[in-house]
Amino acid sequence: MFQSSFIESKTRIVNIEDIEPEVFRQLLICLYTGKAPKMKENGLARQLYEDADKYGIENLKKECVEELRNQLSVGNAIELLIWSDFHSATKLFKSTLKFIAKNFATLVSKPEWMEMMKNRPDLCLKANQKIAQRMRHGQFPYSKEFEQDSDDLA
Repeated sequence: MFQSSFIESKTRIVNIEDIEPEVFRQLLICLYTGKAPKMKENGLARQLYEDADKYGIENLKKECVEELRNQLSVGNAIELLIWSDFHSATKLFKSTLKFIAKNFATLVSKPEWMEMMKNRPDLCLKANQKIAQRMRHGQFPYSKEFEQDSDDLA
């Protein structure tokens, strides 16, 4: 790039406009130190993963996946399942699917689940398959609401 007829060879400046400044700063820090210290702040892990994927920085992608697995909760599980499927983050996808299966009784009543049923029935099917697998092994989804609903049926 700097040794050809590109404008960058004349100006010695490369403009990267498709990445947020803080994400780029963390990406550079990771390239030099092997860690992205501010990854936990402001949901940076997803953005960092996307840009690490774009630029082929595998160690940063792995670090981002681990951070996202640590952040997994009932509040973000459905969103992370969709995101991890879109970005082919297989390890995160499997962890999220397992988390959803464990917490299905709580998650099934969320509006996000209904939205996913409409827009991504393939992911709902995968979640249901994981739930069935857990049930075959005697690991049932459980929540207080689930118990109360069962009492109403009797």
